[in-house]
Amino acid sequence: KNDADDDDDDDIMDYFQQCQSVMQPWRMILDTQIIYNLVSESMVPRLGRFVSKMSIVISGKKQDWSRLDLVCELLDIGLLSQFDFIILVEGEVMNHWADTMHEWISSKMEKKKEDEGEVVNDVVEFYIAWRTRMMHPHSTLSNSNPSKVQQQQHQQPVSWLVLQKDEMICRHFHAALLMIQALIEKDEDALEDLTPPVKEEMNYRIVSARRARETRIEEEIQRNKRASAAAASDTSASTGAAGIATTRTQRENVDGTTTASFRDVVEEYAKQHDVTFHPRMGPNSTKDGKPIFLFGSVSIYLDSNVVFALRGVSKKWEPISLDDLVRCSL
Repeated sequence: KNDADDDDDDDIMDYFQQCQSVMQPWRMILDTQIIYNLVSESMVPRLGRFVSKMSIVISGKKQDWSRLDLVCELLDIGLLSQFDFIILVEGEVMNHWADTMHEWISSKMEKKKEDEGEVVNDVVEFYIAWRTRMMHPHSTLSNSNPSKVQQQQHQQPVSWLVLQKDEMICRHFHAALLMIQALIEKDEDALEDLTPPVKEEMNYRIVSARRARETRIEEEIQRNKRASAAAASDTSASTGAAGIATTRTQRENVDGTTTASFRDVVEEYAKQHDVTFHPRMGPNSTKDGKPIFLFGSVSIYLDSNVVFALRGVSKKWEPISLDDLVRCSL
């Protein structure tokens, strides 16, 4: 890391500190969700780029936690939503960490037997340092200041609790343990199966879309269960309710998993770009038997995972990509 990089980091940190100073007084005036939306739109994209440049340091060198600490601080003081916090940590930190650890362990697989113990110890220390910092930050405080330790344990920062309770963050650490086991057992096939996505193929936007989709799927499952329970309590309406349940765009498979329909993908894409999406009502609400939706102001219908939009002066139905659809709707 050169001096120019240090200067750039200082400038960016100054920027975030200024944003924090400007936004904090408004917490007492504006609704919490409005604050979250403002930060999500104005700060999160730049936060994503900033955190993505966090260097993962191995082999006992000192790790710089300032980028991660900034994201935790913004959550703890109430400026960053839990959703934005967790997608930044998973998409820009944990995936990079898992990829670094996997590459490191892969490079150590061929070490001589007499060096195996030292290699395993280094990897375990690396794992413990990260897990302790991410999941149990209080234990990193000096024991020489017990009052501060007790005070912070009592406060329990929101960031700490969110990380501890998040399933995907816990999965990353569990996968890391399996990598260490593969190293000890010299099981190259097991290590290969644990290969994480490379850093270039994973970021907070991808994680955001996946988590939002999973939330919608879970909500739909719960609605289906409530509808089924209501239908079961009314035998006279059970047949009609069952018919409605089978037309849901979100279905639960036999094995309990769920599959997102293409409509859900389009709807989620609209939500990500703050574009309204809803069925058209009235007599002209279908095209060849398929429902017509309004994507912003653009009329569309879906056929075989393709979006068709009503475009041009001639008002012809033409296939369109989601990116072009967003541009047309603005």
